[in-house]
Amino acid sequence: MNKLFIIGLPRTGTTSISVALLEHDFMVAHTAFTKRAFELADVVSDAPCFSDYKELDELFPDSKFVYLDRALDKWIPSAQMLLKKMESRLHPKTGVFSPVLKRSFDEVFHLTSTEDPHSSDHLVGCYLNHKQAVFEYFHGRDDFLSIDLSHEGSLAILLEFIGLEIKDNKDFPHLNQGRHVAGFKEFARLRKSRIDDPQTIVDATHRAMRVALSREVDNLETHLPFMATVGSISPYIGLFGTVWGIMNSFIGLGSCLLYTSELPTIYSV
Repeated sequence: MNKLFIIGLPRTGTTSISVALLEHDFMVAHTAFTKRAFELADVVSDAPCFSDYKELDELFPDSKFVYLDRALDKWIPSAQMLLKKMESRLHPKTGVFSPVLKRSFDEVFHLTSTEDPHSSDHLVGCYLNHKQAVFEYFHGRDDFLSIDLSHEGSLAILLEFIGLEIKDNKDFPHLNQGRHVAGFKEFARLRKSRIDDPQTIVDATHRAMRVALSREVDNLETHLPFMATVGSISPYIGLFGTVWGIMNSFIGLGSCLLYTSELPTIYSV
């Protein structure tokens, strides 16, 4: 096997599969935008692989390709969150991301030619079109594998596909969810630094996750004072409404009594 390319769309488990293969001593690039990065890595995932798989197939013969599938009801909200977060940085003129990354996303998600690229219908169409194109291109080939990382035993299927011995029945780690992103970044940084002590890697990863967690807690607590103020005064606002209603009731009763006292005598008994 020359290279292994992960050609599933973002948010289908590209981070999880990258970490799993890092733990099996592969040189993994989670996104690659230069020729040198492709040459050095054993495994490349995410952009631009999901858009450029045909070109990569020609440039790196005898490579293998893995398509990552995911249930649409779970993928769509995750993809919407990602695209909205990256929208300004993917802008073709003012975006700060790599031109390769911007081109890759635009080819699959049509960000510049669609009125609402975040809509569910549009994303479903993008997902299904990409999947159909991939399966048609690799039809009948034995160097192609499609897996869903949420299915039990998917890691064993992947390892068998790339010719590795299966030592246990572990499943893929579920990463790129909230604070786990920070943990993965620290994990990958230490692996690139050639730090081999597992405890050092675990401790540093946990520390990065605690820092990320602390930042998220600070963000969540930003509006707590306002909520506390509203919560404390709302009973008094409700009481004021009750008093106002009682006052209006008595005013209405007083008007009725006044009107009754002024009725003509013809109606008196």
